[in-house]
Amino acid sequence: MINVTKARAMAEETAREKMGWVVEKRDKYLSDYYIERPNCWIFFADDSIPEAPSNWLGYRTFAVSRLGAERLVYDLRDDPQKMSDYADMMSKYFETHDE
Repeated sequence: MINVTKARAMAEETAREKMGWVVEKRDKYLSDYYIERPNCWIFFADDSIPEAPSNWLGYRTFAVSRLGAERLVYDLRDDPQKMSDYADMMSKYFETHDE
């Protein structure tokens, strides 16, 4: 199992890989804000990174499981209940589909 520090580092690297071709090079791609659930964490792109074209959907939000599996996921923070439900769903997903 990994801890939140390792999960954040993994998500940061994935964000750098996914956003690097669109966003100017920077030290930090992720916001300090994240959501924690029993089987995963969900990290979000730093707010200073501008919104991207619609075909970039999912490249701003990263789920990392307790065992280190990663998924690109949706950012539903504009609806806190939907985001909470989605985080719960991802946690359940990782409970049975973790690599």
